[in-house]
Amino acid sequence: MAGLSLDKVRHISKQIEWDSVPIGDAEQFCIGCGFDPFNCYDRNRAMAYNRTQPSYTYLKVSPYWSTTFKPLIAILSAANT
Repeated sequence: MAGLSLDKVRHISKQIEWDSVPIGDAEQFCIGCGFDPFNCYDRNRAMAYNRTQPSYTYLKVSPYWSTTFKPLIAILSAANT
């Protein structure tokens, strides 16, 4: 993912705050995700998607659902409450 090791991607994706993430790593992570936090359209798209109470059906069929995606969604949900 944009030059980051899988371990770094996993570590960054589990962070609720990015204070300890080096700027270069955060930038590479966002590039790999196709998300630009400085672009209002990207931010609005992400917030609108989260407001729809998504079911993540496309992720539930992945072999990584229970080990990767479900825990990340739980972190996201906890951060949004």
